[in-house]
Amino acid sequence: MAKDFFKRKEKKYVLTQSQFEAFKELLEDKMERDPYYVTQNNTIYFDNDNDEMIVNSIHGTDYKCKVRARHYAGTGQTFLEIKSKIYGTVFKRRIILTLEQYNDFLETGLLPKSQIGREISYVFEDKELYPKIFIIYNRTSYKAKEEQSDLRITFDEDLRSSTHNLDITLDEEMVRYFEEPRIIMEIKTKEGMPPWLVDYISSHHIYPQSFSKYGKIFTKARLSQIRKEQHAHV
Repeated sequence: MAKDFFKRKEKKYVLTQSQFEAFKELLEDKMERDPYYVTQNNTIYFDNDNDEMIVNSIHGTDYKCKVRARHYAGTGQTFLEIKSKIYGTVFKRRIILTLEQYNDFLETGLLPKSQIGREISYVFEDKELYPKIFIIYNRTSYKAKEEQSDLRITFDEDLRSSTHNLDITLDEEMVRYFEEPRIIMEIKTKEGMPPWLVDYISSHHIYPQSFSKYGKIFTKARLSQIRKEQHAHV
């Protein structure tokens, strides 16, 4: 059964294609492929007219919050969730919807009754949220071999987005974020990294970076808009 609550630490790294391939070779030995090894993640981020959620996320310090819907291409499910980050720890609370329920929610604002559903409905109403940006990437996932470990490592490729196409099932009218191939690696765990992973990252000079997909795409689009406005006044 899919979990509806997560609490963990997440560290992000931006890799070149060669770093990605080398890391995958290591993980094929040290970890095992996730049951959902390769997926296409389609995500709608919700915000309001003032872009309040993403602006607070970019400039916030101790507490950050995003509201999003995630659909795994080829499935009939959509996860509607609140993702919060408090003092570096990530919390996710989500409900699972069918595509029909998700589309009905966009039309009516109504969700199946549950505690988390009520929390999500309150945030949507209080913040006046609606779909703002659609982000897609292709994910490769590994999990720990040991049952007691919650370590998970994911690689996200071909990051692309659209503010025109907001249909969570359509991979159309998307703009790529990176000009050259780059892969976003996330290391997720509550318990800390095993020594072999720390040693590999250190010896290969791979350093964590702050990389919010929504935040980076929003910032790039805003800078592009400012440049266009400046050029128009020249």
